[in-house]
Amino acid sequence: MTESVEPLRAALWRRHPVLHGLVGLTPLLAVSTRLLDALIFGLVVLVVLLTSSLIVGLLRDWLAPATRLLAVLITSATVVSIVSVLLQVWLYEWHQRIGIYLPLVAVSSLLLAWLETEAMTEPLPLVMTGALGQGLALWWLLVLLSLVREPLGRGSLLTGLPGNSANMPLFAFENGPLPLLAEPAGGLLLLGGLFAIYGLLNPHSSGE
Repeated sequence: MTESVEPLRAALWRRHPVLHGLVGLTPLLAVSTRLLDALIFGLVVLVVLLTSSLIVGLLRDWLAPATRLLAVLITSATVVSIVSVLLQVWLYEWHQRIGIYLPLVAVSSLLLAWLETEAMTEPLPLVMTGALGQGLALWWLLVLLSLVREPLGRGSLLTGLPGNSANMPLFAFENGPLPLLAEPAGGLLLLGGLFAIYGLLNPHSSGE
């Protein structure tokens, strides 16, 4: 039991996919300017990771080594396409705003590296707990970034809740004191600060 849970624990902090491996950065800065966007996008990545890992884990014994990368690409693209269609049905306004970044999930280094290295080789229980850890790790980092960037950069919080206008946040302030944080450059600076803190708290992680 402990062995099957270890990939989950490692991904959540000790071997965080972004802070430790610097993967999955492409959409990270774009969707972390609003807390609601970060919550939904993180959930989407988690669903895609779990579903793709399950499919690859079940089919890997029938895949030739030469076709594995192609199978991983087809699997991730198919899962993301299905999720994108479902989001257009259920969360159309959100999809119109952030949906442009969903195709990047299918070809992100986080997803492809995990599917090709872990889902193809590890026992299925380890694959699924590891995928859960990877998804939750990205989710909590997205939420943390957005909790700083939206109030300090935009002067609002929880903009775009269902039932409200997209321009009517649940909490609003007169001005964002640090508008730079709402820009990609500010998000990158904030992520760099988190990376530095992570390195101080995890001094031996790079040597594992």
